[in-house]
Amino acid sequence: MDRPSDCAVDGFAVWGVVLAFSVRMHRSRLGALRAASCLALIAALVLVPLALQGRSLASAMVAPLEARFVTVAFPPEDSIDGIIAISGGGGRMETAVRLAIRYPKAKIILSLKGEEWAANVMRSHGISDDRLIIDARSRNTFENAQVTRRLVKPKPGQRYILVTSPSHMPRAMGSFRKAGFSVVPWPVSKSIVDIRPTLAVAKHEWIGLAAYWLMGRTDELFPGPQTQPAFQSADLPPSSAKKAL
Repeated sequence: MDRPSDCAVDGFAVWGVVLAFSVRMHRSRLGALRAASCLALIAALVLVPLALQGRSLASAMVAPLEARFVTVAFPPEDSIDGIIAISGGGGRMETAVRLAIRYPKAKIILSLKGEEWAANVMRSHGISDDRLIIDARSRNTFENAQVTRRLVKPKPGQRYILVTSPSHMPRAMGSFRKAGFSVVPWPVSKSIVDIRPTLAVAKHEWIGLAAYWLMGRTDELFPGPQTQPAFQSADLPPSSAKKAL
């Protein structure tokens, strides 16, 4: 059986978003302005790339995602209660290891595929088992947030760092906010790994943002920073994590 073309897969994704849009319209009676805005976003960020494919387009589409959360300063050592690393590559595990070493009192929540492998990497860097909390059930970003909140049971005033790729951070932050779990965004720094933008990543995240909002998995169409800034992640001290990955 022939493999479906990228355009065919994209077509199914677009119709899935449109279907979700129709469901949310019916359930919440969105106003005409909000409906038009969402459809315009889908058209601009999903349909146009189907016809215009190229690296320059990929860079243009990924750039707003990666720039959405800007880092400014490190938090004090004792101010971080936990570090959450969610599924995906792109330096997420290496960043989590570096943060675990920098913040020795913080719990480490691994919401990753291959969670036992990830736990072994942490152990190989001297992270004790009593610091590790494993989420072996999550299948997507929305479940990462829901399951992690149930496992951690965060208390008012506690601060947890969320580690993921820069392009994934808007959807991840929206999911954690929806779960009622306030986290500090910590996008993986390009000094740790050179993440080259691809059209596949761009389409995945923009379609995901639209779909999550339409399905009620996030309250914002394009989640962004709130009053409290994120922290500087570019100057983490080097570790041997990359050798273990």
